[in-house]
Amino acid sequence: WDEGTFGLRELIAQHNEHRLVVPRLLFLIDTELCGQSGHLVIAAALVLQGLLLWLLVDLWRCARAPGPSGSTATAVVAMLVAFQFAGAQIQNLVEPFQVQFGLVSLLTSCAFAAMARAAATGRRGRWLFAAGVAATAATYSMASGMLAWPLLLLLGAWLRLPRGAWLTLFV
Repeated sequence: WDEGTFGLRELIAQHNEHRLVVPRLLFLIDTELCGQSGHLVIAAALVLQGLLLWLLVDLWRCARAPGPSGSTATAVVAMLVAFQFAGAQIQNLVEPFQVQFGLVSLLTSCAFAAMARAAATGRRGRWLFAAGVAATAATYSMASGMLAWPLLLLLGAWLRLPRGAWLTLFV
């Protein structure tokens, strides 16, 4: 990067079984703004975990039937907070190179949420596009992001999306 030879080839280069395009973009921004200190990437990891927590709580709130008491809701939110910021997550929250774990989790969850919106609203194309963008970003965040695609196809079948929507996801 410093020599000016970092290009598209290096951006999409494979690292073990991963193509870390999205994390590498964060690393490049950290390089430019923070001198490779990792502070920006660590802050991004914390924000990603917070966004995933917010998404999970929001999805749970939208999906639950009327009924759970305030104490049940508080317990569910407390469990989600504990899971998102548990000791097992510490490495993902304090080491810059671990940012891809938060990225793939958040982006895959966003893809699933967009699929649910596609099934629930009349704006199917917009939400399918959002699901595709999120799944693509998940794919290029970590190798496990590739699992988003078959899971989105299964979710599309389960939600009984029309064949055109299914074909769009497949392509």
